Amino acid sequence: MVVEPPAGAEPAPVADPDRLVEVSFRPQGRHPGLPAEVFDREELLGRIPASHWGRRHRTDFNLLLVCVEGSGAHVVDFVEYSLTPGTAIRVRPGQT
Repeated sequence: MVVEPPAGAEPAPVADPDRLVEVSFRPQGRHPGLPAEVFDREELLGRIPASHWGRRHRTDFNLLLVCVEGSGAHVVDFVEYSLTPGTAIRVRPGQT
């Protein structure tokens, strides 16, 4: 999985840009006791250090990406999936 930086933003330099970034589930939302969170792309980018933008990630939790407007793409296990309004992508724990 790769999180791309916002338009016009540059990722921060890192010592080893090919190193896989491990991401754990740490709820920070309005209901921290719930085992799930819902947030938009801007909030996601606000939680990820700029040094992680554009790098592959592996999560230890289920992730459901839902496109409600606009379009884009998301890479899972080296396969790029298109996102358009009404599409969803499920990323299982351990996928990259």
